[in-house]
Amino acid sequence: MTVARSSINSRPAPIRAGVRRLVKRTAEWLVRRWRTGVTYDERRFQPLSTSTGVSTIPQDRRFLSPWVQFDLVQDQYLKLFNHDQIARTEDFYLGTNHSVRVGWADSALGSSRSALMFRGTAGRGFAGGGTSTLLLASDFFGRLERGVLTNTILDGSVRYYLEQGRNWLFFTALQASKGWRLDLDNQILLGGDNGLPRLSPALPGWHGTRPVDGGAALFHRLVPVPAVPCGGCCLL
Repeated sequence: MTVARSSINSRPAPIRAGVRRLVKRTAEWLVRRWRTGVTYDERRFQPLSTSTGVSTIPQDRRFLSPWVQFDLVQDQYLKLFNHDQIARTEDFYLGTNHSVRVGWADSALGSSRSALMFRGTAGRGFAGGGTSTLLLASDFFGRLERGVLTNTILDGSVRYYLEQGRNWLFFTALQASKGWRLDLDNQILLGGDNGLPRLSPALPGWHGTRPVDGGAALFHRLVPVPAVPCGGCCLL
């Protein structure tokens, strides 16, 4: 696919409001928050003028969608040392967090076509005995057009840390993505753009499959990390 001179305009409209309520559950605080707003998203594409081959470009689209969102956030943090950053103290968020946003883009209001815009996220962390930490996260977002999921992606990740000694940390991560009828300019990538290292299937430490037509991807990594100031890691 060749896409060039793409004029992409994506910005939230400056209309936003919300209410928030604090709820105390046992010794921890929960924040329940309602928000509303309007998002304007316009994307236009043009083929390369210098391209001599066949070019496939995404379809121009424009969505103007009022939305409402509910957030549930738990105030729970854990201070850890030598985990994501070697020889540094870090704050890990372990609280329950859920967020759901639903909006409607109507062709009568200037959108390219009518669609239900949605996004849902969820996450939770667990600490076991002060030496192990488990982080779970998921994200589901896209459009529903005429009852069909369009440009929709489901992401899920699991991160596990186990302290094996003062200078050693065992870390493993599993990340998976699944897409439905993705727009041509929206792909599920493995490495680089999504924060994962660019690994070749021929290299150790790569246990996954590259997505076909942006359909799905699975990535698994096992890393024993020497937690010393000089840094470094070893991929199994």
